[in-house]
Amino acid sequence: MPNVIRQQVGALLMLSNMMFLILSLGCAEKVDLAAETKTLNDHVAKVQTAINDSNFPEFVSLFMSDAKITRPDSSIFEGTEAIEGWAREAFGNYTFESRLASEKLLIYPGAKKAFDRGIYHLNRTPKDGGNLEKESGWYRLFWYKQKDGTWRIYRLNWLKAPSASEEEDAF
Repeated sequence: MPNVIRQQVGALLMLSNMMFLILSLGCAEKVDLAAETKTLNDHVAKVQTAINDSNFPEFVSLFMSDAKITRPDSSIFEGTEAIEGWAREAFGNYTFESRLASEKLLIYPGAKKAFDRGIYHLNRTPKDGGNLEKESGWYRLFWYKQKDGTWRIYRLNWLKAPSASEEEDAF
């Protein structure tokens, strides 16, 4: 008898959790996922344009005040001031040509958070006449929708792709 009661209690708990989930989804505001997807894809294009135009004010405006950027060299820039300082220095010293190609965009239920991952290619030329530097890898963008309906970046992670020799050394 105790096993039967245990199974019934377990089934009842599972059913109540499922009902809570169904009710909470039903109460969520209706979201136009196609419109949200277009908006976020447009924002990714804004990131790319701001980099290519060395427009650090536009670049910084896409981030939340407590956002964080992690670079492939493990440097971290946290908060608007740090991101602006990094962008001002980078855009002041280099000319950029970037390409961001989204591979997967996921908008979480309720459309308040989103995640985008993709590939980036970056050509960086020092403005003082140095050699062209090329970098490729993956990016991860974490977005939060603000109360005013705008999307802002909470996290941007740049992950450098391993070189062929690094890949060979790994095995």
